[in-house]
Amino acid sequence: MLSPLTEKGMTQIQLIVAIVLTGILSYMALANFGSSSVVIKRMSLAKKIVADVRYAQEMAMSFRKSVVITVDVQNDSYSIQWQSGGYLKTPIGGRDFIVDIPNSDFVGVDITSTGFTGGQLTFDSSGRPLNGGNPLAAATALAVLDGTTSVKILPVTGRCSIEAVP
Repeated sequence: MLSPLTEKGMTQIQLIVAIVLTGILSYMALANFGSSSVVIKRMSLAKKIVADVRYAQEMAMSFRKSVVITVDVQNDSYSIQWQSGGYLKTPIGGRDFIVDIPNSDFVGVDITSTGFTGGQLTFDSSGRPLNGGNPLAAATALAVLDGTTSVKILPVTGRCSIEAVP
């Protein structure tokens, strides 16, 4: 008979404890992954908004026509249109430029507010950002996502920044 110091392997109790601990750790990892997926979606949407704002500004300057980005907080969506009428087309697919968040890859993320009058950011033909027809006086939130992440537009240049909401 082998002495307890030379036996190898696990007892049934040790095996059960190991399985239970593995299950608990797996559950905790999945729970954390679920909450982090919303954080990832929120940051991805913020980056998409930044890219779309740049696209709108470039289109305004390229075609020498004003472009309006309208943020609809009630419906969690935004669109890009020519100020004279008609939607810009998406660069890929050529569809009307409307981003409907509940029916996209960003489901679960909400636009909670905007700092623009009527939710409209306008780029004039030279690419300057306007709020209610007036040049921006200070950095202004185009969209606040889930009350935690803000996409801000800077005055004069229209440059975007993504910031945590204090």
